[in-house]
Order: sequence, then C-alpha cells, then structure tokens
Amino acid sequence: MRRIGLVACSSKKLEAAKLNPNNKYPACDLYQGNVFKQALNGGLQHFGCKDYFILSDDDQHVLLKPDDMISWYDTHKYKGKKWAKSVIAALGAELGNLDDYQFVFFACKEYWGNLIDNMEHYITLEFAGRNKITWNILNSR
Repeated sequence: MRRIGLVACSSKKLEAAKLNPNNKYPACDLYQGNVFKQALNGGLQHFGCKDYFILSDDDQHVLLKPDDMISWYDTHKYKGKKWAKSVIAALGAELGNLDDYQFVFFACKEYWGNLIDNMEHYITLEFAGRNKITWNILNSR
C-alpha cells in the first residue's frame, strides 16, 4: 500500500514572503515551522512516503501540492468537519480512491481529528511538546 504524507502548514513562514506579500512561492518553501521541517528533513522518508500534500488552514486552500505557488498569508481557521470534508474531497480529486493509500499525518490532532473518520488507513504521530514530532506512532489503521 502506498503511503502519502499529510504535513501541517505552519504559522512560521519564509521572511521574504512576508516582506513581499504579493509574490508567490512554492508551498514547500513558504512554510518554515519545526514540524514542517521535520517532516521534509527525514520524516517522510522514515515512514516511506514518496509523495506528500500540505494541509492548509488558509481561506483559499485546504490542500496544497509542494510545488503549488502561493503568497504569504496569516489566517487560521478552525479545522472542523466542514474543513475536513473539503480536504477529503481535494484528496479524492488528486488520488482517486483513498482506500488505496495509507496517510501519515505530520500534524497535531487539530488537523487529523476530523479527517481520520473518513480514511480507511492512516498513521498519526506522537508529539513531544508543541513543536516537535516523535517518530512514535500514536494511532494507526
């Protein structure tokens, strides 16, 4: 079964993007938070994820591909059932049948809490403090 990483966006963003909010940057370069960097710097490889998407709480995006071009933003929306439904729809549009994949969440429960009910296969990871993921599996199915 193919594993896909789902990485939380971060409030910490590329400083140049904040100084030039009209410019667009690849999503994989925009986010600078610890969890985001942990995922890209070894986490995805550790869990065998060849591909990943970014879970966003921006009003315009809920799911981003790493090379999607976006501008700096500073919004934080509640990641409830409506948001989760939008993410599942976007994943389905990108991947087709989600049951063919196992999703590895590099994100806190705020992100995965309303998503896993709509997924057959997933892994959530344990956090050590607020901004650091351990490689310990918290939940899996």
